Amino acid sequence: MRGSVLFFTALTSVILTLITAGNAAEEWMVAKTPKGVCNVQLKTAALLGSEPFKGPFSTRGAACAEASKQYDPDLKDPSKCTAYEVGSIAGCAIDQIPLPPKS
Repeated sequence: MRGSVLFFTALTSVILTLITAGNAAEEWMVAKTPKGVCNVQLKTAALLGSEPFKGPFSTRGAACAEASKQYDPDLKDPSKCTAYEVGSIAGCAIDQIPLPPKS
């Protein structure tokens, strides 16, 4: 139970950072889980099961644009993003970049 609370707290912190940080002067990156779920996050944020994938970028918008380019809805390319983490979808929407991209 305690592990679940700590994980939820860490995840909430990352999501809030993504939503509120906007285009801060910090570096942003796209991280990806082994199953292809991509996450736009600050380079200094905990990876939470992801690995660095693309970046660094000077703005969240630039990282979102790159994450959008990496989408593969047909799952044909395992090096691409198959889905996006909910916090990244919300954060990129603030920058008017939809994840996944509209076709």
